[in-house]
Amino acid sequence: MPFEKIFTLRNELPIPGRLYVHSAGLDIFGEGDSSLTHVRDYALKIIGLHRLRLEGYSHFLAAGWGDDVLNQRVLDIFRYRLDNGVWHSNAWVSFAVIREKIWSDELFSCEDSTIMVGKEGELRKNSRDLDDYFAKQPLGIPGIRELC
Repeated sequence: MPFEKIFTLRNELPIPGRLYVHSAGLDIFGEGDSSLTHVRDYALKIIGLHRLRLEGYSHFLAAGWGDDVLNQRVLDIFRYRLDNGVWHSNAWVSFAVIREKIWSDELFSCEDSTIMVGKEGELRKNSRDLDDYFAKQPLGIPGIRELC
């Protein structure tokens, strides 16, 4: 199952976002169900360290996962910039990866995250505004067991 849980982060960071916890490498964050909240805590801390990189964006999506090969905690970050602030515009999406606190602009994302971004985009375009968007959850995300 690709994604285990979704956390909606409305007020914890400079802009709202949603964190998807991917099943890959979860043991790097801890054992059992506590690993899910460890991913959330890690994401809040690390994205918070890079908060200046959120300026000028309306919201973000993130996928938290562990790289078993390199034994690293990883966050894929998708930042959204609306065209002239218009909610239903064709948003600009900027992609980056944070590996063990180090930010890098990347050219690659896994297919699971690409599906997640597409489903979130459908939800955004069918929402009235940012508040309405974050009050809902996207449908059809592979493997989601728990929504928060």
